[in-house]
Amino acid sequence: MVKKARITILFIVMLSVFFLNGCKNEGDTQKPGKGGANVALEQLELPHKGEEMVIMETNYGAIKIRLFPEIAPKAVENFKTHAENGYYDGLTFHRVIYGFMIQGGDPNGNGTGGQSIWGQPFEDEFDINYRNFRGALSMANAGPNTNGSQ
Repeated sequence: MVKKARITILFIVMLSVFFLNGCKNEGDTQKPGKGGANVALEQLELPHKGEEMVIMETNYGAIKIRLFPEIAPKAVENFKTHAENGYYDGLTFHRVIYGFMIQGGDPNGNGTGGQSIWGQPFEDEFDINYRNFRGALSMANAGPNTNGSQ
């Protein structure tokens, strides 16, 4: 009886390992420089001399923003034009998740509004070499190709 129980438990453990191994995400196990993607993160480098920067003034101080127009030309043009025209003046960060992100740029103040400078949504601009990490400025939207002002 004990032997049968051990065999059953062993079978369940082996079956579990088999299924769990098939579900693992290989991308999570690779380290840069160790056979995985070794991507140079330009966005982590200091700005080059003469490179345009945006300074956002807040109640808590200035936020210096480096933009990448060669990677996201429409998003950069949209953000800069809105900023230069005062679109963002007086708006709040309507969504704040401690340790994760802040979201602003919505004139409604609740995440439901905001237009692009073209008056309609514009397409997403992604590049595999650029990441969304702590401190990065990113577009918020309601789904694919729905970028506005947030």
